Amino acid sequence: MAATAVEGAADGLAALAVDAHRAAAASHAQFYARRIELFERFHARQQAAVEAARQAAVPIKIVLPDGSVKEGIKGVTTPLDVAAQISKALAKKVAVAKLDGAKAWDAFRPLESDCALQLLSFADAEGRETFWHSSAHVLGEALELEFGVDLTIGPALEEGFYYDCYMGERVSGGFLLSPALQYAQRFRGVLSLSLSLSRARAQPAHAARASLLMDSPKRQS
Repeated sequence: MAATAVEGAADGLAALAVDAHRAAAASHAQFYARRIELFERFHARQQAAVEAARQAAVPIKIVLPDGSVKEGIKGVTTPLDVAAQISKALAKKVAVAKLDGAKAWDAFRPLESDCALQLLSFADAEGRETFWHSSAHVLGEALELEFGVDLTIGPALEEGFYYDCYMGERVSGGFLLSPALQYAQRFRGVLSLSLSLSRARAQPAHAARASLLMDSPKRQS
């Protein structure tokens, strides 16, 4: 009898937690939609700039670690494009690039001038950091969609990643019951979408609106 009562109480707490999480996620829906709208607007502007650069066709030289030189187009050619010129297998392994021996550069971000280029994979420390950073974004998306949390901070770690979040009055006990399974399913669902990573840069004049892309009542970085 005692065990049955405990199990019943646990099931009831789990059900209440699920309802609370769903309500929180629903309350954030308008904010999520606005954030996506802003990102797509900035991204479209950026893509227009890439097309303009393609028309201008200003050549750049890209020097690889072995001394070989690849030709590119300013504002169009990306590190992934360079990797694909070498081999498809290499392009699949590239996680991030390094410019002129120091500056980390997104693999899908167009190069802006002549440069020395290194292509880094998960085998490199910078590649792992980039992979974990991207993984943290997937984690954050799943937390928002499943639990309606306010994201705070979620950096890459030396051996993985995490995302801290604020749940208001909802306590972790509810999270540790059946909602944990729901979250795992949500995380796998986000991964199954095979979404590509995109970068959008905002000009200073649009900084106030761009800040909404990162906005959250509790977000720190």
